[in-house]
Amino acid sequence: MAEGVKILGAGEKVILSGTDAEEVKSVLRDFVWRGAKVVAPPVQLGGEWVAACVFPIQSPAADRTKVEKLGLKRIVTGPTKASVQLRVADMGATLIGDIEEVDGTWTAVCDTGGTQSTGFKW
Repeated sequence: MAEGVKILGAGEKVILSGTDAEEVKSVLRDFVWRGAKVVAPPVQLGGEWVAACVFPIQSPAADRTKVEKLGLKRIVTGPTKASVQLRVADMGATLIGDIEEVDGTWTAVCDTGGTQSTGFKW
């Protein structure tokens, strides 16, 4: 999967963005191949190419991601950067820093503080 494409969760949808049109189209084709439905085809917005689809059927690589809970923080690890991005987007979490690769394992640290309801009402 293309390394220059950002995968962002937006409810039940995934937004793909990147500066290279072919990379965005490639990721979108991969998602469609796995069962995603295109919501918005790739279009150029300023210097970025953007597309949207519903979440695809999880790939075996995404199924091998692990999520460790540390309070409101989550550490997501997986075999590919895309599988980690997809899991983070699926959780609706906010990335803290970049997704990094160490010895063949991709890792992301994210915060779920803004996604959980505390039950407090004004």
